[in-house]
Amino acid sequence: MDYLEKIFRRYGVSPTSILDLGCGTGNHDFLLAHRGYQVTGVDRSPEMLSIARKKAGRGQPRPRFVLAGMESFRLPQTFDAAICMFGGFGYLRRSEAARCFRSVRSHLAPRGPFVFEYWQTTAVRPGIQSWLDCTSEGLQVLRFSEGTFGRRRSILAIDFHFLIVRGRRVVDRFTERHAIRTYTRQEMGSLLRESGLSLAGEFAGTPPGRRGFTRVTASTFRIMAVARRGES
Repeated sequence: MDYLEKIFRRYGVSPTSILDLGCGTGNHDFLLAHRGYQVTGVDRSPEMLSIARKKAGRGQPRPRFVLAGMESFRLPQTFDAAICMFGGFGYLRRSEAARCFRSVRSHLAPRGPFVFEYWQTTAVRPGIQSWLDCTSEGLQVLRFSEGTFGRRRSILAIDFHFLIVRGRRVVDRFTERHAIRTYTRQEMGSLLRESGLSLAGEFAGTPPGRRGFTRVTASTFRIMAVARRGES
């Protein structure tokens, strides 16, 4: 959230209302709301939004949550800024991404920024593997991930294998597959222009804990992009 506010200042905007696409269970929205923003979160998962509303409880300030896909939402207002965090944009197919951009444009105030993250094709490393080991509330969570890349469609498929352990006993195991559409910078620029938006800036998005305004290169995997309507 600190980084988002730095972006807003960098582009000379002081938003009051923020639209969050692919908001999930609302973690970003609660933080933004407590900073004084009027936040509307959009997600296509009723299960995710149910959790978000339970987390909100009766506390104030309270974000608004709307059940809709980020590629086809219609809301009766415009927003000073829009965001799509942590690679959520990559779950859309290319045709859906174009529709998403057009929907964002129709819901943005003039020159309002859309801040989103996408993954760059040239930086994908096929066969990438990672390991996570963390402990919370007496449970140990072990996660092994393995990625494969389909170059024809630019889809990075990542399989996450989880083991949940209490003491010496495995209490749960499951696997998730995430299929993420990657883009070259040229593809992203064209997609934005086709949708009536323009690229105002892009910055290296990793590592997340030290995000700044570092120049993007061909080896930058996560890119934080800023698009605007009405930008020349």
